[in-house]
Amino acid sequence: MMERRLFARVCPAPDSPIRVDLSGADFLDVFDAMDISRGGLGSSVGHSFDDCRTERIVDCLVQLPLPIRRSFRAQGKMRHIEGGRFGIEFINLNEKNQQLIDSYVDQQLQTQHWWDWLVKRRGFSSASNQYLH
Repeated sequence: MMERRLFARVCPAPDSPIRVDLSGADFLDVFDAMDISRGGLGSSVGHSFDDCRTERIVDCLVQLPLPIRRSFRAQGKMRHIEGGRFGIEFINLNEKNQQLIDSYVDQQLQTQHWWDWLVKRRGFSSASNQYLH
């Protein structure tokens, strides 16, 4: 099955995590996002969200790391819940927050392009690339 996305998605560097405070009607959790795009974010936590269903509305406080180093609040819908892995689709994201995410994504894409060039040019192993994803 071909994956279709409307927005570029990037993974944070391991030493610069994206922190997310997530709250729903009957839960609160703090975790690091695995990836982010203007459309939402994905993560994996050490426990399952057994009582949480897709389409459930949640509130997020997203803290983007350097060089953006800004936080924003957003509402989202829970998507793709499978045990401790899940996705959150941003809803009603205002233009200012869209621009913050776009700036972060652009910066990460530039970093990843640089790394890909270095891997090809200098012959680093693909195992070294794991630290950017």
